[in-house]
Order: sequence, then C-alpha cells, then structure tokens
Amino acid sequence: MAFLRRRSATERKRTRAPAPERGSTVVLDISGRRLETARREALILTCACGHEGQIPVARLIEKHGAGARFADVGEGLRCGACGRGRITDMRLG
Repeated sequence: MAFLRRRSATERKRTRAPAPERGSTVVLDISGRRLETARREALILTCACGHEGQIPVARLIEKHGAGARFADVGEGLRCGACGRGRITDMRLG
C-alpha cells in the first residue's frame, strides 16, 4: 500500500495560480453554478455573430430566482444585435 506524502508549504506556493487583478474578467466554467453565487457580478455573453453584452446577475435573479443555474438561464437568452440564441461564451466579469 502506497501512501501520499504531504506537500511542503514551498511546493504549494509554487503551484498556486496567481490571483486575478481587481476588475478583471474571470473565465470559469460557470454553467453548473447557481446565480446566487455571483449576485454582485455581471454575466458577459458572446454571440456567434461577435456581439458581446452584459447582464447584471441581480436582474437575472429577480426574473429566474437565486437557485437557477447559469446554464438554464443562458439557454433562453437571445443576442441584442442579431436576435438569435447562439450564445458561444458565458463568463462573469
């Protein structure tokens, strides 16, 4: 039976990802997250036509409820430029 050795503090610091700068966009897989986890942020959406728009998450919570997931909300959204629902990217900013 093999055992796992604990990494030292120096090793943990070396592998830690740098923190994003304040005000920068963080790209994460948010599809499974609930809206309530990002109440004070904006959802940035990109359409296949190239248009990019922002929706405050607080507004989405008012309409869909805090327990709704980003993936479920994103399915019903349409582009303000072309009118289609071809969202290619969703991220928080």
